[in-house]
Amino acid sequence: SIGENGSNDALEFYKLVNGQKIKIGRGIEARFADQQGKVKLRVERNASNEWTILSKLAQEFDKELTIKDSSIVESNWFCIQAHYTVTRSNAFLFDNLTIIGKKYIDSIPPKLVGIEAINNTSVRVIFSEAINTNNPNILINGHQNHTFVWSKTQDTLYLKTEIKSEINHFEINGIEDNKGNKLAESSYSFKYMKIEYGDILFSEIMADPSPSIGLPLIEFLELYNPTNEKMILKNWLLADLTDTIALPIFEIEPLSYKLLIPESDPFFNNMFTVLVKDLITLNNESDHLKLFTSDTTLIHQIKYNLESYQDKTKQNGGWSIELQNTENQCLESVSWSASINQKGGTPGQKNSIINKELPSQNLILVWKNENQLSIKTDAILNIFSTPSITWNTEKIDFQLSEKEINIDLSTIKKEYNELKISKLKLCNGKILDSIFEIRKLEKISSGDVYINEILFNPLPNHFDYLEIYNSSEKSLDLNGLCVVSRDYQSGQIKGKVCLEKSLPFDSKSYFIFTENSTQLSENYLQVSKNQLFQFDLPSFNDESGIIILEYEGKKLDSLYYNENMHADFIKNREGISLEKIDETFDSNKKENWYSASSTDKFGTPTRKNSASYEKTDQNWDLKPTKISPDGDGMDDVAFLNYENITLGTLIDVSIFDANGFEVKKILNNESISGTGIIKIEGTIQNRTLSPGIYVLALKLLNTQDGTSEIKKWALVVNQK
Repeated sequence: SIGENGSNDALEFYKLVNGQKIKIGRGIEARFADQQGKVKLRVERNASNEWTILSKLAQEFDKELTIKDSSIVESNWFCIQAHYTVTRSNAFLFDNLTIIGKKYIDSIPPKLVGIEAINNTSVRVIFSEAINTNNPNILINGHQNHTFVWSKTQDTLYLKTEIKSEINHFEINGIEDNKGNKLAESSYSFKYMKIEYGDILFSEIMADPSPSIGLPLIEFLELYNPTNEKMILKNWLLADLTDTIALPIFEIEPLSYKLLIPESDPFFNNMFTVLVKDLITLNNESDHLKLFTSDTTLIHQIKYNLESYQDKTKQNGGWSIELQNTENQCLESVSWSASINQKGGTPGQKNSIINKELPSQNLILVWKNENQLSIKTDAILNIFSTPSITWNTEKIDFQLSEKEINIDLSTIKKEYNELKISKLKLCNGKILDSIFEIRKLEKISSGDVYINEILFNPLPNHFDYLEIYNSSEKSLDLNGLCVVSRDYQSGQIKGKVCLEKSLPFDSKSYFIFTENSTQLSENYLQVSKNQLFQFDLPSFNDESGIIILEYEGKKLDSLYYNENMHADFIKNREGISLEKIDETFDSNKKENWYSASSTDKFGTPTRKNSASYEKTDQNWDLKPTKISPDGDGMDDVAFLNYENITLGTLIDVSIFDANGFEVKKILNNESISGTGIIKIEGTIQNRTLSPGIYVLALKLLNTQDGTSEIKKWALVVNQK
């Protein structure tokens, strides 16, 4: 650096390693401010590998630099190299070069300083110096067939071999350095632990630290080691939707945490913290984070959004989201929630919500069209697993992704089939097995589908829904089914929508159409999500209307509804659905409908109606015989079921009090036949009957033969 700008000219010293110039230090500042100086240099090295560099401008040598460096212990050549400008080409003179001291003789044998399993087929063997052996004798776990290659510097050996996920035994012979010194030891052992998905987990994320609840205004990522082994993260990668960065080398002890924070803001700097240069910026509303090993094996991922907080009051900042169960982390949609710690998070510590019991991870069969089906799950699947999938014991092809299995059935012609899935691995290694009994989807025929429940007057900011029932023994394809809405008075069409995709409709099951399936699932009990379809229904009038189901231009069923079909004692009918008492009864008879129970949150979408009636083998049957018409959904009404009634039969039905006075006329000379239900409500002109014992009496007249019959039941009216 003699001749550098300014007046601080000094000597700088470098070493040359494998062709790369590395600076080792700078001497006395301003020592050579006078560019015409004459200097003598002396370089000394002792047995302890301590180097001392001295310079002499006048009478005495002055120490420029002292360092300790054992990287160079010998050299085969010596040279002087000068870099200069054209004007200084004749300004360098070198003289009096002398090398003195005891000649260095290398008698130190090489050492094996490290064995590292890169993956299950690659091993790196590192020696203390260059090795002069091209064909060593190598045994790994007693086997000799390996391929290998030396590094350019001849001090590292790369092996291709099969190793075990446990202790491996390594033996090498015939190793010596360039001076003939032989490797002293020959037997070694090393451990290989196969890193799989879930061995390191994202356990806490602070994406939006502002406003602070009690923690610093710093974004952070927390990692957790759920295994019983110390994990060394060497050259691992962290990625989101836009960036990928290399993480520094660090370790995580078993069942312990490490906190990743920006190097520029080391507020949490302690033994549980890793400072990361240019840490990925976490998006406040949503992001997709992935953690990879150095060979890009995916170890964990999380797709978070505002719903991950499961608390709308905490999603606006200051709160972290925490992994709720480290053993069930594959359930992506429910595995995370906002911290409940009063500071807003638990960085580097046990999460405030931990090992919470989460829903079971089930497989759901979904038809895509007549020949395509998928097996779906809320959990993340291991896309590298090799499940066995059979159709009637024969293996079939499939496509596996992170959330579903897709199967093509275009070549399947049998009506009944068994689909069996085994050894399907989740992201955490757990195995799912399942068996589905499948019928090929068939077209809808007359009498297959009925309207079964309707919500036509929802609460404010809520949505209508329509439930249908498959009464057949077939699995139906709903593709082409139309829902028509007409005006109650004029019959004019108000709207018509038709399904334009295949949807499976299992035998004896229910199916719901709604404009907001998420809201419906949250508002009602035990909703089966695979029996829901979000659909732009035509408008349903809040007071009355006509709903028609059509298929290929033919009417399947219709419902003329009005709000008076609700129970008499219900004053505010908003948000209460109408349910059919029996799924296959005439949809246009008022007596076949009743209000949904309050105990079922006024609706039973995708399951059996709260107003349903259990049939018996008797021609006439009253259930229950005790009613309490108070609107709580428990025994508010009784049902008189009849079967095998001759065509042309007329019926009178009345309720009498204990003194024999008629208190309510239910039916007056009405015509009935076949099978049906008569609804018995304990109300009279919007008031309930007084508690007591009553008599339900009916008179039957057969108009064909003139015979008559009288039947009576005791009916108890209670008051809860």
